[in-house]
Amino acid sequence: MTWAPINNGAHEISCTVTDSIGGSGTGVLDVYVGSKPTVTLTITANVTSYDAAGLSYTWSYDGIKVASGGDVAISGDQKTLTIKNAVGGNHAVGLQLQDHFGSASALQAIVVN
Repeated sequence: MTWAPINNGAHEISCTVTDSIGGSGTGVLDVYVGSKPTVTLTITANVTSYDAAGLSYTWSYDGIKVASGGDVAISGDQKTLTIKNAVGGNHAVGLQLQDHFGSASALQAIVVN
């Protein structure tokens, strides 16, 4: 028997089996289906630049450049990176800054349990 719940919550599953000579038995199973928890990471960088008009930056997550969309949101003015539905494990978040005077970067190790 295969059963795929449509909704979270409590469900009662009943199964009746009949053998070849007419004997039968019924079993009932109470099942609770819940949704898994999710983690949202929000990382905000404090950035100082005397060349704010020429400042550009790039966020990375586990060595991969990230852009807004899907489960990632980037706020340009606050230099904030938000990752929804972060997967458990060890991760590295990086920020690369560039202006007319040079560049700077930071890398932070994080653990999502």
